[in-house]
Amino acid sequence: MQKPSQINTIGALFLAGGIISVFVCLALTVGSFLIWFPAYTYGLVAAIFAIGTGARLLGNNAYGSGVPKATAIMMIVQIINCDGFSLFFGIFILTMLSQPEVTAYLTGGQALAGPGGQATAIPAPPPGVPANLGLGQGSLIRVRTSYLPIAWLLSTVTPQILINNVISPRPWGTHSFEVAPGRYFIEIYFAYWPVPKSGHATLVVDVPPGHVVDIDYAKNNPLMGANGTIKVVAVQPLC
Repeated sequence: MQKPSQINTIGALFLAGGIISVFVCLALTVGSFLIWFPAYTYGLVAAIFAIGTGARLLGNNAYGSGVPKATAIMMIVQIINCDGFSLFFGIFILTMLSQPEVTAYLTGGQALAGPGGQATAIPAPPPGVPANLGLGQGSLIRVRTSYLPIAWLLSTVTPQILINNVISPRPWGTHSFEVAPGRYFIEIYFAYWPVPKSGHATLVVDVPPGHVVDIDYAKNNPLMGANGTIKVVAVQPLC
């Protein structure tokens, strides 16, 4: 899927807003005779998230990485530090994030939309990858992804689910993939700057004919760059 030009604009605004916020916090610190107020801490944290988000959107890992509305809201709240630039940038970014083509690209939704806009099957595998994925094959792989509530910022990213190297961005939750019986290599991660494969986890599963294999992926480590955990929780016949 071609990257919409608005994505680069949004990334540039995040990057510029984050850099400006750093200088605003430093200027306020000097202006208050080096007295550090709690609002300055928030300002620096928001600036770091903005810079990281901007770098991600401007890079090659923007597709399916999630809609960064939370980071845009954090920029708007920078008004508590008299940062009018971040206020303006945040409002403008939220407006651009509401555009359908931007949302589709960041969630991976357009490439996976079928008739009526409903997600159906994952894309056809590239050359050299076993072509045994598709609808009506008689078996299911069901993947549940979750994270610790304390890591609420993960709600702004989209897990990348790979089955035999075929990538399928999906929001946090439970998703099913119809497959043919056989052995599958499962890989799950998400892009969180500066680590392009944060929460990385892999698993090899054997899918029997007429069965559903339930897989649980969890990001239980609050450190964003740390690996996730993945395991098979059940193998049962299809009803």
